[in-house]
Amino acid sequence: MSAFWKHGFSATNYDVLEQATGLRRQSLVYAFGDKRTLFLKSLSHYFSTRVGEVIAILQRDGSDLDNIRSVFDAWLATAVDENKRGCLIVNTSGQFGASDKEVAAIVNGAVDALRNAFAVAYESAQTSGEAISSVPPKDLARLTVAAGNGALLHVHSDENTENTINVFNSLLTIVGAEPRKVG
Repeated sequence: MSAFWKHGFSATNYDVLEQATGLRRQSLVYAFGDKRTLFLKSLSHYFSTRVGEVIAILQRDGSDLDNIRSVFDAWLATAVDENKRGCLIVNTSGQFGASDKEVAAIVNGAVDALRNAFAVAYESAQTSGEAISSVPPKDLARLTVAAGNGALLHVHSDENTENTINVFNSLLTIVGAEPRKVG
């Protein structure tokens, strides 16, 4: 998974996969099938683990807005990570678009799962009075996932993490929450 995450599908050849896994090409093909099949398995694994972690954060007991802030913190940690990998789902979406139906199904499944989890968190925050209710939860969820995707895409080209912090603080302000203090 990490080889595809770092290099993308096209730039990940069998030499890169051999180096990343310690397995020879023949062993990789025997165990996983061709490179595309291994990529699809890696993408599905990322969805179940990394995206699953975000959903688990949003579903924790306690303050919904604190949980949302915790997701922003996790995304920010990814944005400032020295590996500059960003998000495998976002990277894959940019590389493939809708050109590969199987890849698009996994990417869209991940995005939908995130949107749904954020919508539930925002609805709960609005119901409890923790967040403003002038913007529907599903719209806040779409905005949040789009902003998160954009921030994690810009990891590859934008060295200024303050931009990412400002985006997340703006989202918190939109829902009526206190933004994080910077500096």
